[in-house]
Amino acid sequence: MKHYFLFNYQAIVEEVREKQQQEQEDDTTPIKILDKISPTSDIEDLPFYHDYLSRFDVESVFADYHLAAEDGNSVATRDDLLMLFRFVVASLSSSYEIVYDEESNSVDLAITVQSEGVSLTKSIKELYSIQVIRLFEIYLNEQIELYALECDLEEDTEEANEDKRIQERLFKQKVQELRAQ
Repeated sequence: MKHYFLFNYQAIVEEVREKQQQEQEDDTTPIKILDKISPTSDIEDLPFYHDYLSRFDVESVFADYHLAAEDGNSVATRDDLLMLFRFVVASLSSSYEIVYDEESNSVDLAITVQSEGVSLTKSIKELYSIQVIRLFEIYLNEQIELYALECDLEEDTEEANEDKRIQERLFKQKVQELRAQ
């Protein structure tokens, strides 16, 4: 059984639901999808987790490595960090690099986001707990909105599916590069 300290799925869903209701007064699909989520469900029970996020098997990929962020500024558990890794590598809105430290046999992710022409890169080990929680909100919201878009625009799902396939190939490529080091 997984042990999360920072990743509180139900609380994050509730936070995302409240923010979406404040931002959107109409009956939008993301809110309708959130309304279908049981407060007692686990993320693993949701279609977008089963159909997409689960394809990124970060648990087995990083099983033989220490996670550098376990020694960082956060009180995140290994399961928290692996869930964050899963969200990051599956994200269509940010990019990442797997950073390997041979001396400590540790890995970290350096996340790069771009906004208004400005690029910012931070490693997960540099983040504080509150920043990790915020990333959980952002990435979970992204997956919910992507799933909602796919439900609304069934004819345009091929483009989204291609983007997902690209993310999967990229992850496999980066894992091969890591193992080659």
